Amino acid sequence: MMSKVFKPMLVYGVGINDMVGLKTPHYQRWTDMLKRCYSGSLVSYSGVEVVDQWKYLSNFSAWADGKNYNGLELDKDIMGSGDIYSPDTCAFVPHYINSLLLIRERGRGLYPLGVSSITNNKTNKFRARLKTDEGVSQFLGNYPCQQSAHKAWQEAKFNNIRKVANRYKFDIYFDKDVYESLKRISDRLEHEFINNLETKSLKGVV
Repeated sequence: MMSKVFKPMLVYGVGINDMVGLKTPHYQRWTDMLKRCYSGSLVSYSGVEVVDQWKYLSNFSAWADGKNYNGLELDKDIMGSGDIYSPDTCAFVPHYINSLLLIRERGRGLYPLGVSSITNNKTNKFRARLKTDEGVSQFLGNYPCQQSAHKAWQEAKFNNIRKVANRYKFDIYFDKDVYESLKRISDRLEHEFINNLETKSLKGVV
C-alpha cells in the first residue's frame, strides 16, 4: 500500500507554512502580508506580489529575526517601487514613518497629488492640502490652477519628509537604509518642484 504524500495547505493560495509545530513571532505578520496581496479583498494591493522566497514562512522569519521588529510595521514603499515584498524592498519602521508617504487615491480624481477641486469658489478653484506625519490634514491654500496648488503641496511635502527624517535619526529603531531613501525621495520632490515637474509617486523607486 502506497503511503500518501503530505501536501501542506497553501495560505491564500501561495504561502507555505514550513514551520508547523515551531514557534515564530512572525506568523501573523506573514499571513497579513499574503492576505493583502492574494486575498483579492484589497483593491489598493492589486498587482502587488510577494517574492517567491518569502512565500515560505521560514524564509520570511529568518529575515525578520535579524531586524528590530517589535511594535513596528512592515513597509515596502520607502525603499522599493511599492509593487513587491522582498528583502531588498522592505523594512520595519514606526507607524509615523510607514504613513508618511501614504497616498489616498480615493476622492482625488484626476488631479495632481495634494490637490482637490473647490466647487463654490470661482476664482481659486483648487485646494492644496498636506497629510502630515501626525495624520493631520493641513490646509495649504486655494489656488487658481492645479499646477500652483500642486507646487504648494510639493514644497510642503519635501520639507515635511526632511523634518520627519531628521527626527527619525534619533529614533531607537533607526535604520540607515530607510533614512537614506527618505532623503532621496525628498530630494526628488524638490527637484520636481524647482523644475515644474509633476510628482506622480512617493515611492523609493520610480
